[in-house]
Amino acid sequence: MPRRIPAAELVIGDIVLLKGGDRIPADLRLIQTSGLKVESSSLTGEPDAFEMSVAHTHDEPHESKNLAFNTSQCTEGSAVCV
Repeated sequence: MPRRIPAAELVIGDIVLLKGGDRIPADLRLIQTSGLKVESSSLTGEPDAFEMSVAHTHDEPHESKNLAFNTSQCTEGSAVCV
C-alpha cells in the first residue's frame, strides 16, 4: 500500500510514485511512465519541460531520458521510479 514519507527518509531501493505537480524528491531511475514531462531548470537552466521515458537514451546520466533528478519538477503525467 503506497504511503507518503518525507524525502529525507527515502532510501536506495524505495519505489517512488510521481504525478504532475510533484517536486522530484531524489535522483530517480524511471521504471514506468505515462506522459511524463519534467522541468529541470534548477539544474540545467533550460526553462522547457522534457518528455521522459524508461529508455536509456544517452551514456551521460544527465542527458538520458530515464533519469529524473532531485529538485526537478514533474509538470505532467505520472511515473513509477526507484
